[in-house]
Amino acid sequence: MQKPEECPKCKSKKILRIAYGFLTPDTPIADDEFPGGCCVTDLKWHCAACRWEWDPNGEGSYNKDNEEY
Repeated sequence: MQKPEECPKCKSKKILRIAYGFLTPDTPIADDEFPGGCCVTDLKWHCAACRWEWDPNGEGSYNKDNEEY
């Protein structure tokens, strides 16, 4: 799946792919990834500017769990 050019909500270019899995503090996370936790959902993308997370159809929600990036 190709990375979106911009966030559908705020138009930021700071888009990260959501990485799912059981992550520990020692789990390496790439610079272009956002830790999504162990519960896999249809959400694929995270905006580092406004925290909107969305699926390939553009539907999503704001991430309120992680206040820091």
